[in-house]
Amino acid sequence: MTSITACPLGLMAALAVLAAPDRSCAEEHPGLAFEAIAAAAASGEADLGDDNSMSWSRAVTRFEAARSSSPARSIGVQLEFGRTGYDFGSDTLGQDSLDIDEFSLSLPMRIPLGEEAGAFLTPSVSYAGESGVDFDEGASYGLLAGVAWRLGPDLMLGPALGAQSTLRDETAFFPFLIVDWRFAERWSLSTGSGFAASRGPGLRLAHHASDALEFGIEARYEQFEFRLDEDHAVSDGIGTDSSIPVVVTGRWSPNDRVSVSGFAGVALAGSITFDDEDDRKVYDEDYDAAPLVGVAARIAF
Repeated sequence: MTSITACPLGLMAALAVLAAPDRSCAEEHPGLAFEAIAAAAASGEADLGDDNSMSWSRAVTRFEAARSSSPARSIGVQLEFGRTGYDFGSDTLGQDSLDIDEFSLSLPMRIPLGEEAGAFLTPSVSYAGESGVDFDEGASYGLLAGVAWRLGPDLMLGPALGAQSTLRDETAFFPFLIVDWRFAERWSLSTGSGFAASRGPGLRLAHHASDALEFGIEARYEQFEFRLDEDHAVSDGIGTDSSIPVVVTGRWSPNDRVSVSGFAGVALAGSITFDDEDDRKVYDEDYDAAPLVGVAARIAF
């Protein structure tokens, strides 16, 4: 879960389109395309210490429209709406639950750079806050850019850089590597956001059992930053939940337009903190490994 919530959307789209020369979608006629995704994920109880525990659930809907003038050039709009709910075993700063509303808007663009390279640029704005938090108090802004080269029929590689504002009025920069490597007939290694209800770029090893069925293992770092409302014990403060999920995944795609996927695994090295509006730490607890599950459905038209 991350303060760069919108960026994974741009990253996922960028990797998909940069790899398009070997994808069936690239063979379609240029024009306007639409996609919708519904996803849900949840964790089991994680021990916070002091006879307290925490669990969360998240539901997401995402819509995308993209216009392409060629298989290698396009501009799109992605809208995502979501809600994350936290439940605590006992009062945590006077509350046993939190509901965080989420919204993101991103504009993924891709540009061909000759026959064997492509670039992407994705500006974004995202919001995460309790009900009643003004948009400007819970908003952050980001920009993601990168270039990738096709180094062979089975390898795409290149550098990328992200910049993201935070709710603490700071700017975070994060370089990363774009990888899409089909290193064996049915095996691939790639970066990107592999699941709609997850946040943050990660690394995924996948086994393509058939044209329709795929299994994999994925790990990522997630950090979710959200604004608390004025009625919270930490009035107008900031909550941050971070962890390293490691999951096994499965995806069934009977055709290019429909897919159903799911994951199960564990969140490691978790922590949750609450800072007041003056950036003073009020609550800081690590939590034990927690089981994770999630499902998603996608349709394109």
